[in-house]
Amino acid sequence: MVDTRRADLIRKLTKRLESVHSAGYFSPAVARALAEAGIEHPGQAYLAGRAAPMGAVRAAVVTAAFYNFSPEHVRRFVPACWEIASPERIWAARVRGTEAMLAHLFLGEGERDHSELAAAAAQLGRALQPVLAAQLPDGRPLYAAHQEALAAGVQAEDPAVQPFLDLWSVATLLREYRGDGHIAALVVNDLPGLQALALHTATGTSFRPEAARKSRGWSAEQWAQAQESLRARGLLVGAGEEAEPTAAAAGLREQIEAQTDASVAVAFSPLDDEALADAAEAAKDFARVVVRAQAFPAQIFAPGSGMTRG
Repeated sequence: MVDTRRADLIRKLTKRLESVHSAGYFSPAVARALAEAGIEHPGQAYLAGRAAPMGAVRAAVVTAAFYNFSPEHVRRFVPACWEIASPERIWAARVRGTEAMLAHLFLGEGERDHSELAAAAAQLGRALQPVLAAQLPDGRPLYAAHQEALAAGVQAEDPAVQPFLDLWSVATLLREYRGDGHIAALVVNDLPGLQALALHTATGTSFRPEAARKSRGWSAEQWAQAQESLRARGLLVGAGEEAEPTAAAAGLREQIEAQTDASVAVAFSPLDDEALADAAEAAKDFARVVVRAQAFPAQIFAPGSGMTRG
C-alpha cells in the first residue's frame, strides 16, 4: 500500500508535468512540423507522432498500446503513416515542433524572467533523474519505446530552449511510464478501453464526452453501447452528455488510481517526502504557464479537468 500523502504528491507532480508533455498534441507548431514530414491529418499526427518511437508497428499494436482508440480509427492511419514518412523522420519532426512550442510557451513575451524559469526547469529535471533511473521498462511498451528514443537526449537548435526541452523529455517519460501502469490497472479491473474512456469523461475531469468520442474514433452507437454496459455494471446513471458515475464507479476509479500509484511507487522511492513535495511545487509553475497560454482547447476539455482557464 502506497502512503497516501506520497501518492497524492506523485499524482500532482505527474499531472502538472504532463501538461508540458500533452500540450504538444494540440500545438500548431508540432502540427506544422509533422505536416512538413507529410503527416497532415490531426488524427494521423497524434497516432504517428506518439507511436513513432515504437517503430513501424502494425495498427493492432498501436490500438493495444494506446488502449482507448477505436481499432477502425487506428487502421485508417496506421500503417499507412509509415509509408508517408519513416518513424525516425516523424519522431524528429515531433521533437522539432516541440522545441518551437516550448519556445513560444516559455520564452514568449509574456514570460518576463526567462532565465529564472529556465534555471528552475533544469533544477527540476536534475531532481527527477533518480526517478527516471529507477523506471524499468518491463511490461511497459510505450514507455520502453520512449525511453530508448530519449536515451541520448534531444538537442535543441536554440540553447535557450534546451532546459525546457529536457524537462519535456522528463515529463514524457513520467507520463508514459505511469500511463502503461494505468492501463495494466484497467485490465486487472476488467474495464476495456471504450468503457474506461466513457466512464472517465462522465466525471467531468477530463475530455468533454463528445470530443473524446470523436477524437478516439468511436461512433455514437458504440459510445451508447459502452454507456449501457457501464449502467449494467452499476457504474453509470443517465445517458449521453448527461451520464454520471455512481458511487460504485467512484470507488472503482479510486481503486484503479491506487493500483496505478502502486505501479510507480518504487520508481519514486529515491526521493524522500521533502524532495517529492519540492518537485511537485516546482512543477506547478510550468503547468501554470501552459494553462495560461490556453494550450488546451476549452471546447475539448471539461472545466473540471484543470487544463483550461476558469
